[in-house]
Amino acid sequence: MSHPFISENICRTIRHEFYNSFESRKDVSMELLDALSAENNVNSAINLSLSHHFTRRHSSISQLISQILTEEALSSALQKIYDLVMRHIHGQDQEPKKVKFFILDETGIFKPNANSMDDRSYVHGASKTNHAIGVGHSYSYLVGDDDAIGQWVIPINSRRVKSNENAIQVGFEQFKSQLPKGVSENTHVLTADSKYSSKDAIANIYELGDSALLLTRLNSKRTLHFPYTGEQKQRGAKKKYGEEFKLHDSSTWVAPHEVLEFDMQSARGKEYTVRLRRWNGLIVKGKNGISMHDKPFDVVKVEVFDRNGNPVNYKKMWLMVAGARKNLIEIKEVFMRYSRRFKIEHFFRFCKQHLLLGKYQTPDTATQNKWCTFSCLAYLNLLCLSGTMENDILHPWRKGSAFSEGIPSPYAMKRMASKIIDKIGTPAKPCYYKSHGRGRQSGVEMPKRSKKPVIVKEKTKKSKSEKKPKSSDCKKIIFNSNLEVIDKLKLNKEQIELLKKIA
Repeated sequence: MSHPFISENICRTIRHEFYNSFESRKDVSMELLDALSAENNVNSAINLSLSHHFTRRHSSISQLISQILTEEALSSALQKIYDLVMRHIHGQDQEPKKVKFFILDETGIFKPNANSMDDRSYVHGASKTNHAIGVGHSYSYLVGDDDAIGQWVIPINSRRVKSNENAIQVGFEQFKSQLPKGVSENTHVLTADSKYSSKDAIANIYELGDSALLLTRLNSKRTLHFPYTGEQKQRGAKKKYGEEFKLHDSSTWVAPHEVLEFDMQSARGKEYTVRLRRWNGLIVKGKNGISMHDKPFDVVKVEVFDRNGNPVNYKKMWLMVAGARKNLIEIKEVFMRYSRRFKIEHFFRFCKQHLLLGKYQTPDTATQNKWCTFSCLAYLNLLCLSGTMENDILHPWRKGSAFSEGIPSPYAMKRMASKIIDKIGTPAKPCYYKSHGRGRQSGVEMPKRSKKPVIVKEKTKKSKSEKKPKSSDCKKIIFNSNLEVIDKLKLNKEQIELLKKIA
């Protein structure tokens, strides 16, 4: 696989676009970007001021992120760099690709001790204590995927999911921003995990137009339907849902429309046999006013076996392709493209461990949003530098180079980034300090920040039709006279006298 950024001139050109994409303070922004991309074993953003790539003082970092840069400017810069990288990659091919692939996922950033941060809630994610749920913020990332960049992805958009927002709806808004406004011959495929296979997600992908497709995984316990093809009655509503197709019950399966079996070799050299079966035109029942009978999709059953014929994956995998142009995605490409979805998980892991994603110490939520986008720019900076990498750093305990052919990994690129930046140079101008003001006088006490509560999301309220009337534990009994009370309750003389005393 040839590398699209193999020339130093190409790398310098793209890095000048990084430099020009910053609206203000371009020099300090570029130096901080190089320091974040090149420095290893850094635990906080303030330690980047010790890098020789950063000629400013440590106070310039917080001033740049919190006061100078804006979320709109960083998002615009990320979109510009993405467009530039994609134009350069597609320029290497003789024929432009008519199918573009995107990956969408959500990740949590824990902030348990930031008591003065706004809009913290309970989010999912892994932590050092192996807790799956913690207090913090959730971010939705949309990245691009292309065969020319190997295991890399191309970040496009980063957006925080607020506590009163739905992550699925936010993700589709990000994907919608990449679609053409008019009719287009190109097809845009959104790949996501099983969370994005809900009825709302299927309805959203059809609302985006014919050029949008959704490739995701289905829960193996779901029940689908074939469209009803029998005779309709003259009276009453027309039947829309036919025979059931239960993913967990093979007795409800009919003969598949397409079957494919092929051999595959993993990255570690192991050989597997993949068996795929495809059923076309399935539907699911609607709810809450969402009509689903006119939104068909295809499902693919995936089975993987080793050399001895034993199944490899213990969980049964069902994939779904929804959209008007779902027939354009072949059965093998459905499986291969969903397998590439896990690249975004490696992207999250690399950015959190090596690009300080979510580790910027700030009590301001807006500042954290800007740093999350800035980490994506550093990731793209490493991608553009990867073409000039000749060899990896060879540690004494390693027998050979980490890679021989193709594109180096982000981890290998991170180790060599500092030497490459020193070699090709930077468009940023170094800083020459002059005398500054005295700043805050000693003895001045700043007001303490107020603590913000952790927001707990409420369950969706049921409609009036779904609410059941509360049954009272006792019934109120009304009698017309005292004689009727004695007659109904059958009281004796002692009980009657006792009731009169109490009354």
